[in-house]
Amino acid sequence: MASSRPSPPKPLDLELTIVSAKHLKNVNWKNGDLKPYAVFWIDPDRRLATKSDESGSTRPVWNERFTLPLTLPLHESFLTLEIFHSKPSETPKPLVGTLRISLGEIDNSDDPTRIRTFVLTRPSGRPQGKIRVKLSLRERPLPPPPDYH
Repeated sequence: MASSRPSPPKPLDLELTIVSAKHLKNVNWKNGDLKPYAVFWIDPDRRLATKSDESGSTRPVWNERFTLPLTLPLHESFLTLEIFHSKPSETPKPLVGTLRISLGEIDNSDDPTRIRTFVLTRPSGRPQGKIRVKLSLRERPLPPPPDYH
């Protein structure tokens, strides 16, 4: 008799393109232009970052694409993204804004090329600019079978 157990869920990856931001506050106004970069993660032990936008604008453009593996079930996974001001020193980087979204709320039937806009917030919870990203969930491809020849 065949078992009717459901197959385990396939591993998923988040394909993320960090496109741009706008209306950022220049947290470095005393010392010059804002040179923002984004740090983001699903697993806090595996953080990734964009390059710093050196244009000195509060409307940075990154257009960088990343693939992040989901290590927890989709409904328990969150994407956290923080924008910092970059400066060449060992001092702590000033935080510009934060985004945290549940990946379980992503409608994967949407067009993966669609750019979505999210509000960034300050630690106080106040809105602090907007970030534009592309998000899509993909089944992780299986590794190729070993070649025994």
